[in-house]
Amino acid sequence: MRVFLICVYETLTEVGLPVIIEGNFVYGDMKKVDEAGVIKALADKYAYETLTFKFSGDTRILYERYIERNKSPERGDANRDFTEPSYDDIANYCRKLSGFNIGGKIIKIDTTDFAKVNFDAHIKKARLFYNSN
Repeated sequence: MRVFLICVYETLTEVGLPVIIEGNFVYGDMKKVDEAGVIKALADKYAYETLTFKFSGDTRILYERYIERNKSPERGDANRDFTEPSYDDIANYCRKLSGFNIGGKIIKIDTTDFAKVNFDAHIKKARLFYNSN
């Protein structure tokens, strides 16, 4: 579990400051520690309103992007997988990530084709959410 990230998240929510956390957070079925459960428990503890952007897409396209990015010489070794996962491994992982839910408002974004994603509109939604809380 990303202990440092969770500690920072709790500290900021405890004092009511806005927080943005990013990652492939998982729920209990995927790891021994239920990251989604920990984040949700802290949000509930401090009555913190949450907004989740859930990014998804065609798993074949996502797999191809992953393999291409992993082979890029610009990708640092710390972020590189040294064994290539199968398509089924990635598709299964994507299906499991779709179970992430900490409550609050959820905005689903299909990233199969980045050209079709209106990032400015999503940034505006985040700002409106922030300003309403």
